[in-house]
Amino acid sequence: MPRKDLLNHRSIIAVTDCLTSPAPLDSFIDYLKPVAVNKLYICAPIIKADLVSHIRQVSDFAFFAGTVDFFYGKDHYFEDNAVYDRSAGINLVSSYLQLWPAS
Repeated sequence: MPRKDLLNHRSIIAVTDCLTSPAPLDSFIDYLKPVAVNKLYICAPIIKADLVSHIRQVSDFAFFAGTVDFFYGKDHYFEDNAVYDRSAGINLVSSYLQLWPAS
C-alpha cells in the first residue's frame, strides 16, 4: 500500500484489471479513511454488473469499459495475459512519486 502521507490532500486513481468483488475496493477505502482525499477515481475495464451502484456510491468518478454478470477469470477477457513485472512496476510508480511536489 502507498504511504498515507503521500496520498493526503490528493486525488487518487485506483486502477484494477477486473473488479469482481467489493472486498478489495472496500479494503482500500478503509485504508484511506484517515487520509483527506480530494477525489477518488476508480478505473477498471471489466466489473461485475452488481457492483456498479456500489462503485458509484464510494467514488467520485467510476470508469469501466463493460460489465459482466458472470466472471470467467482474467485470462478469458484479455488477449495478452502476461503478468507485469512487480519490481518494474514499483520502480515506475516510485519514479513518478519523486516528481510530486512536497506539501
